[in-house]
Amino acid sequence: MVTGATFGTADNKVAFTAIQDVITKIISPDSGPYGLVLWAEEPDLESLKANLFERFNGDDARYLPVFFAALQKGDYIDTNDGTIKEPNKLQTDIRDRMTQSPQMKALLSWETDVAVAAGAVLRSIVDLVPLEKRPTADFGKELGEVLYRISQAGAGIDRAQENPRESINRVLVPILADRITEHDPQGDATASWDEALNAPEDPKNPVPIPVQASVNTAMHISFARAEGSVPITPKGVECG
Repeated sequence: MVTGATFGTADNKVAFTAIQDVITKIISPDSGPYGLVLWAEEPDLESLKANLFERFNGDDARYLPVFFAALQKGDYIDTNDGTIKEPNKLQTDIRDRMTQSPQMKALLSWETDVAVAAGAVLRSIVDLVPLEKRPTADFGKELGEVLYRISQAGAGIDRAQENPRESINRVLVPILADRITEHDPQGDATASWDEALNAPEDPKNPVPIPVQASVNTAMHISFARAEGSVPITPKGVECG
């Protein structure tokens, strides 16, 4: 709570400064993107956006939210006594604002797909432990043997413990990618991505070098290893 940070005053400077202060204190530019929902009795979203665009520029533009929305307090609570009018309306309207941008809708749906897929992969690994071992003290040992076999599948039968983190990822990441692709509960994932992409006026024109460089950097996969380590070559594993 910041004293005097109220919208609807002459220039909203105190409120703008308070919001800037919160952003710089709690937002990490290296974390995931966030949205800013202005919930006020008299929200002045355009003035807030102009203020933040002026404040966060250059390298500091990474602090900016990826979407803005304005909601009026009176639509959700009685501003005199704080009584809630419709308990679910605020959450519903925030979700609606989040998905008004087709690009953000597609990215947020992908984030959901990843979370659901990761849970499904973990479940599939745990389910490899025999059911009769689940309620016993042997569960951890049995799960460890499952992980050992997975590491063998990724690195080779004699190299399971050479670099288990990397070898297990060689097995689990493709499974994860498959689960991500398959997760589409609404049946509209393809349409969402079709709507999200904006092709340039002439897709055949050469992409500017700085743009190519930034995309390549974003897609870069590091294969750096500790000094003296040997790259792991995927091999089959014999099961018996």
